Amino acid sequence: MTVSLIVGVGVGGALAGYHVPSPLALLCQIGMALAAHQAVEMTFDGGFSSTYRCQQPGCAFVARVTTNNAGERRRWQEIATDHPHNDWP
Repeated sequence: MTVSLIVGVGVGGALAGYHVPSPLALLCQIGMALAAHQAVEMTFDGGFSSTYRCQQPGCAFVARVTTNNAGERRRWQEIATDHPHNDWP
């Protein structure tokens, strides 16, 4: 969370130099802080999760599992393999 706050404050300081209105600068600070928080969270969770993707070209189905239960991971692996595809004409 500290990294997120530092990023948010840094963006706010940069925008203040351009005389951006306070409400808009605040929204940008919040957005950047949330994005930085999500990036840090995803970076550290990456080592503790498994991601299963559909192998069909053009399919965007993704299942990200963070449990240590082998049965649950296997179930999501099968779901990713067997899920119905949206084949639009």
